[in-house]
Amino acid sequence: MAGKDLRKEQVELLRIEKDIKKLATKVAALSSAGAVTSLGLAHAEMVDLKTAIVDVAEKTSKLHQHAEQVAVDKGMRIMEATGGQKDPHMVVETFKSILGLG
Repeated sequence: MAGKDLRKEQVELLRIEKDIKKLATKVAALSSAGAVTSLGLAHAEMVDLKTAIVDVAEKTSKLHQHAEQVAVDKGMRIMEATGGQKDPHMVVETFKSILGLG
């Protein structure tokens, strides 16, 4: 066993990513249900909210990718996921799709 074990940190990042996806799904549902006006939000405010969610998702993805690379470089133990690393660009596109931005 070489170095520190980073699996707990990876699990926490995955939880955060899951929570962001839940939030994106709820925001998308509000948008499509016409609830934006009943909540007193302007269209621009909803677009800003969606854009902020995409930004947080992208930053989280990049952080996860960076942490994995640092761990590998330092010989730390990490989770071995199938399919390799997530491309932050694809994460952004996924969230844009969920939120109807792309």
